[in-house]
Formats: sequence, structure tokens, C-alpha cells
Amino acid sequence: MATTRQKNRNVLILIAAIALLGGGMFSYNIKQKNEAAQVPIQERVEAAVYYEPREISEAVLIDYNEAPFSRDDLKGKWSFVFFGFTHCPDICPMTLVIADELMAQLDQHDVRGAAPNQFILMSLDPDRDTPARLREYVTYFNPDFLAVTGSEENLDDWTNSMGVLYMTVFTDDAAGYTIDHSGSILLINPDGKLHAQFSMPHIPDQIAQDFVQIRQAYQPA
Repeated sequence: MATTRQKNRNVLILIAAIALLGGGMFSYNIKQKNEAAQVPIQERVEAAVYYEPREISEAVLIDYNEAPFSRDDLKGKWSFVFFGFTHCPDICPMTLVIADELMAQLDQHDVRGAAPNQFILMSLDPDRDTPARLREYVTYFNPDFLAVTGSEENLDDWTNSMGVLYMTVFTDDAAGYTIDHSGSILLINPDGKLHAQFSMPHIPDQIAQDFVQIRQAYQPA
């Protein structure tokens, strides 16, 4: 029969073994996280992340408060930008619904001290999308959404700098025309540079997960 001393010794050996095993698992988890962090962000997310964030237009637009809007208004924030127009029958309203859900999810991933997030609709239809109409339209989906537009020349400068394609298509209905445009959501970093883009289909969960990783990997200029 084992003595009390032997039993105590066996217990100590068992505790030591458990501690070693736990320490090994902890070290393994740390190693796995470190290895994951070393994988380029471009290979860890579904979004298309630029290796070098792109400079964007310096042209001045106008927001729905009839105030000037420029690249400087994007600095200090993470901006999700979508180019569309208020008479868009499908992609635009669907994207704004998704953006509302996305912003709600990102609120749950808020990090103290991190740059705030915002969503901006950039209208490609300045003839019909007055500041008042833009305000009414985007705030219907979310009271915090912003909308801007501008002259055709300035809008072209913005779209060219951000790789956005659009084209006016004339129709036989009462409106007379519609606008075909790119469907990606573009991400501007707090330096005011184009950082990434989220292609369709837009899935709020996936965009939120990608953004959290992009934000963690971000290095200010």
C-alpha cells in the first residue's frame, strides 16, 4: 500500500505535468497567433487591400448640409464610401440597408482610442440629388449617414482617383436617364487614403470581420 509521502509525491508529479501541458498549450497558442499576424493582411481577408494606400482626389464636393466637403473631411476616421444615386432602383438602397447593419456590428467591435467609423454616399447624379434630397434619402436608412455630391468634373476626379466606373444611360421613361455604376464599398483610412474595397455581394458579417483585421494591421502614415 502506498504511503502518504508517496501519494503526495504522485499528486505533485501530476500537478507539474498538468502545468507543463498547460504552458505548452499556451505557448502553442501564442505561436499560432504570432504566425497568423505575420501573414500579410491581403492574404487574411476577403476584401481587396492595397499594399500601398492610394491618394484620392483633392476636388471639393458639397455635403447635404450645403457645406464644402474635401479629402480633409475623411482624415481621422475610417470611411466606408459608396458611389450611387437616390433614384437607383436596387443596388443603392440595398447597399444602404447593408451599411446600416454593418455600422451596428462595428459598434460592437469598437476599440477605445480607435478612429471612428462613418458611411458616406457619394451621389453621381448632381442634377437630381440636391443636398436636401440627399439628406432625406440617406438619413432614412441611418441618421448618422452622410451624403455628398458635386460638379460632374469634380465627381470624375474622385471616381478616377478611386477606380470607380459609372456611365449615364438614357432611357425612354419619364426620368429620361439612369446611371450604371460600380457596386463596391470603398474603405478610406484615417490618413485620407484609399485603403481597401469590398466587392459585391456585400455580407455585413464578412465586411465587419475583415475590417477588424484591417484596422488592427493598419500603420498610420
